[in-house]
Amino acid sequence: MPSTPSAPRRIRAAVLREPGRPLAIEELDLGAPREGEVEVRIAASGVCGSDLHQILGEYRLPLPCVPGHEGAGVVERIGPGVSGIVPGDHVVLLWRSPCGHCSYCLAGRPALCPHAAEVRRHGAMPDGTSRLRAGGQTVHHFLGVSCWAEYAVVPAAAVVRVPAELPLEYAALVGCAVVTGIGAAWNAAALRPGQSVVVFGCGGVGLNILQGAALAGAHPIVAVDSQADKEALTTIFGATHFVDGRRADVVEAVRALTDGGADAAFEAVGLPALMETALAATRPAARWCWWGWRPRRRWRASTRRRWCSTRRRFAAAFTARRSRHATSPACCNSSLRGGCVWGNWWAGAGR
Repeated sequence: MPSTPSAPRRIRAAVLREPGRPLAIEELDLGAPREGEVEVRIAASGVCGSDLHQILGEYRLPLPCVPGHEGAGVVERIGPGVSGIVPGDHVVLLWRSPCGHCSYCLAGRPALCPHAAEVRRHGAMPDGTSRLRAGGQTVHHFLGVSCWAEYAVVPAAAVVRVPAELPLEYAALVGCAVVTGIGAAWNAAALRPGQSVVVFGCGGVGLNILQGAALAGAHPIVAVDSQADKEALTTIFGATHFVDGRRADVVEAVRALTDGGADAAFEAVGLPALMETALAATRPAARWCWWGWRPRRRWRASTRRRWCSTRRRFAAAFTARRSRHATSPACCNSSLRGGCVWGNWWAGAGR
């Protein structure tokens, strides 16, 4: 039977009250999970660039809030109407919680669910209210997760069960970096064996694009980063070649390694100039994928011509593109079988 005690829980959480100001550890009241919600004891949480954008005031989502959207933990309580999840389950938290019944969800495109977008925009649960309070003040949820806390209440659609033998500090990365990077390779670019790939920017997402490409059988796989000391790390994640991003001839170097240009190029930093460089490193009819958050930009005429006249295809890769509920377990199971390397890397040199 559902576990639905109604008493709020006293928790500690990192609270952001003003953009650009330090976060403070505060005691908050966390309301019990309501209809269709789950309470999770947080075991581990990542720190993502999206959290930084919110802290700096670039996202302009409601404040005060508890940041954190890349986490994992153990289910403590479930609200009415929740099925398939029970207290004690190990889960990954997902920052996109599709409604499951809109036209996009029914068409197999949950990343475009407008109801999930409203949850993120208003800093609340799907019913429009928050479970977080500081005294009499409402504290908002961040991206429907808010896992920089001891406990979090999230929509049931925002949790995915993972194998209990997978350490939760590894599983936390699946919530954003792993599933976004691998999903970009598998879903947004739909890579096939033998296709050539270049990835610009080898941070958390970029590294997982590399391993998604490797798991898809792509070859060659070129990593480009301005930090030359990342070369060994990119090799662990599947890169066959490394190009120092500080070189003046980056595009020519990539073209030489990919027989005239890559079949798919990924930009995982969020810099418009680098997005244009990635496009220039592709061949006609290639896939050109962005992941990084970008400011408003008017593209140069030469970029528009290259994009439109040579049948290069833009593929947005801001999320896993398709269902994270399908991609996340696939990543976890692959890690346990020794396919994905992110868990082994985190346990070793990457920690």
